[in-house]
Amino acid sequence: MYLAMMGSDGLKDATAVANLNASYPAHRSRNTFPILATGRDQLVAHESIIDLRPISEKSGIFVEDVAKRLIDDGSHVPTMSWPVAGMLMIESTESELKEELDRFCEAMLPIHREIEEVVEGESDPLQNVLKNGPHTAAIILPDDWGHPYSREKATCLVMTNIGFRWDGLTMFMKIAIFSALATRSKPMPKSNYEILPDWDQWEPCIHATLMFVHQGSRVLLIEKLRGIGEGKINGPGGKIDPGETPEQCIIRECQEELHITCLDPVKRGELWFAMNDIPDIHCHVYTATQFEGMPTATDEAIPYWCEIEEIPFERMWEDDSYWLRQALAGEEFDARFLFDHESILGYDIAFGGDSRDRWRRYEVK
Repeated sequence: MYLAMMGSDGLKDATAVANLNASYPAHRSRNTFPILATGRDQLVAHESIIDLRPISEKSGIFVEDVAKRLIDDGSHVPTMSWPVAGMLMIESTESELKEELDRFCEAMLPIHREIEEVVEGESDPLQNVLKNGPHTAAIILPDDWGHPYSREKATCLVMTNIGFRWDGLTMFMKIAIFSALATRSKPMPKSNYEILPDWDQWEPCIHATLMFVHQGSRVLLIEKLRGIGEGKINGPGGKIDPGETPEQCIIRECQEELHITCLDPVKRGELWFAMNDIPDIHCHVYTATQFEGMPTATDEAIPYWCEIEEIPFERMWEDDSYWLRQALAGEEFDARFLFDHESILGYDIAFGGDSRDRWRRYEVK
């Protein structure tokens, strides 16, 4: 019946799509995990087989540890230890949606980083998020935590996919995570204006941009994987290239870091950073509510949706709690900070109409 209904053309098309769906996760994983049995152009047949054996030898992290960690993400765990022990076999079919394949690949990227943390001695070889997964609500909620890593790290894979994961899992994990974590912004301390630079004479070394996409009560954040602020939570953004305007820059950066195109960027403010350990930075801050594409993890950033009332300021640059909520509410601002490493020594902030008068005109170079 199936053959008759599909017909010869339908069977050829279904087979081609099945092979493509099998090669897609293999292609996306090729730089992080060894792929077994690849052919010409690194393509595979009807399944992708991740060979974890060489990774297990140097890390002590085995296929069952990766499988348990995938449960933290709500991902369907691939076939384990088949056709060879120590492997994961991803059996994509012609009916598998690209979005589902992307979700799996995006979960595997932070898992690879967690394995590297074990190899490099940053995580305990026995007490780590992979060995102890899955982290259920019964593990996350009690006051007695007892692990060398945070609750937030234990649940970061699920948080990565908030906003485009199943509704039931998302709501459950939000209750579990945010009942255990207090992530409220702190009141601004009194600033020492006397030690601030002469901002009229101040010249930044780096001109940059920053974007916060928000929809309803949620904001799209990233875990930054490299560059200034590596490991921190922030919005996408980066340096302005020669010949670019700030708006052109932030659109490009969102495309490169998250594979999304912001359709309605609005400048909300400027950040002036006088630093003592890295180059001084002048940053144009944008917000947007509409975009094309799906937020996708890259080698630069891991995206996740977060409730605005639950923004994890403790994992962000210290200044963010001074202005981010106001910017998301549509308020314009101009904020200037003197930093000693990652601590604020002094600041000068203006909100509302007067702040725009303080913005520095950017000339395209």
